[in-house]
Amino acid sequence: YKRQHSESAVRRKGPIHSRRHPVSNRSSSGGSSTRTLNTTARNFGLLGAAAIGNRLLALVLGLVLARVFGPSVYGVYTLAAAIVLVIVAVTDFGLAPYITREAAQDRDRLDASLRSLVTVRVLLAAVGLLGVAVWFALDPDSDLAQAVLILYLALSLESGFYVGAAYLQGLETMRFEALIGLVGGLVRTIGGVALVFLVDDLNYVLVWMALVAFAQAAAVVLRLRRERNRPDRVRVSPIPLRVALASSGAMMIVVVSNALILRADSIVIGAFEGSEAVGFYTAAYALVTGVQIVPWILSVAVFPVFSRTFRQDHEQLHAT
Repeated sequence: YKRQHSESAVRRKGPIHSRRHPVSNRSSSGGSSTRTLNTTARNFGLLGAAAIGNRLLALVLGLVLARVFGPSVYGVYTLAAAIVLVIVAVTDFGLAPYITREAAQDRDRLDASLRSLVTVRVLLAAVGLLGVAVWFALDPDSDLAQAVLILYLALSLESGFYVGAAYLQGLETMRFEALIGLVGGLVRTIGGVALVFLVDDLNYVLVWMALVAFAQAAAVVLRLRRERNRPDRVRVSPIPLRVALASSGAMMIVVVSNALILRADSIVIGAFEGSEAVGFYTAAYALVTGVQIVPWILSVAVFPVFSRTFRQDHEQLHAT
C-alpha cells in the first residue's frame, strides 16, 4: 500500500528532479520570452510605421485645410474633432482595451461574448448620434453643429474599426490593423485634398472621411467573422455582460480622462475665443504633440503580452 501510494504521488507531482531543479522550465520560459520579445518588436514596428504614416498624412490634410479654407474654417474642423473625440471616448465605453485583454487571456470566452459587446457598442454609438443630431436640429445654421454631426459619423465608424482591431491586438496579430489603418489614411488624405481644391466646402471632406471609415469598419467586421468561425473554437459560457461592462467601464474612465487632457484646451478656447483662435492654436499644437505617438505605440504592442503572461505564467511575465 505504501509503495502504491508513493508511486501515485510521484505520478501526480512529477519526477523529484524536475521539482527540485526546474532547469527545463527556465529554458522553456527563456525561449518563450525571446519569441514574445520578437513578436512585440515586430508589432511595434508595424504599428509604428502605420501610426507615423497616418500622423504625417493627417498633418498634410490639416495643413491643406488651414491653407485653403483659412484659420476660421480650420478652427471649426479641429474644434468639432475635439468635441467628437470626447463623445466617442464615452460611447466606446472602454471596450477596445477590454477586448484586447480578454482576447489575450481567454479567446474562446471572449468569442462567446463578442456579439453582446458589439451590440452594446452600436447602441451607445446610436445614443451619441442621437445627441449630436438633436444639437444640429436645434441649430441647423451652425457650421460647428454640421461639422460635429458629420465628423461624429466618421470618427465613430473609425473607432469601431479600432475596437474590432483590438481583438486582433489581443492575439498579438497587428499586421491587419497597421495595413488597413495606413491604407485608409492614405485614401482619406488623397481624397480629402482633392475635394478641398475641387469643392469649396468642408462638409464634403468630412463626408469623404466618413465613407473611408465605413470601409475600414466593414473590413474589420469581415476579418472578425473569419476569426470567430475558426474550426478549433471551443464552445464555452460567455462572460456575464454585467461583469464585462463593469470592467470596461473602469477602463473607459482612463480613456475619457486622456481624451479630456488632450482636447479640453481646444474646447475651452473655442468657447471663449471662437473657432478662428482654435485654428491658430491647433495648427501649432499638432506639430508639438507628434512625439507622443511613440509611447502610445509601445503600450499597444506590449499590453496583450502583459495580459496573456499575467494570466498564464507569472515567471514568463517577469522574464518579459
